[in-house]
Amino acid sequence: MRLTLTPTDQLITVNGVPARVWIGETDEGIAIQACITRIAVSQEVDCAAFERALRAQPAPTPERPAFSMRMVL
Repeated sequence: MRLTLTPTDQLITVNGVPARVWIGETDEGIAIQACITRIAVSQEVDCAAFERALRAQPAPTPERPAFSMRMVL
């Protein structure tokens, strides 16, 4: 399965850890939301470009529910 994700400006707390909400879809076109707490860039790649692209997204807003908490593991 492949996912295409786009960061949003929403921050939530998942199991006590801040997470940015990303929206996207699977390669079959199923809409999804992902709560990302950490992202690592490969050591062989200059992570500055990734950091610039992520900062170009809207700044995170105060925490607000983005989905049903029943989806949290």
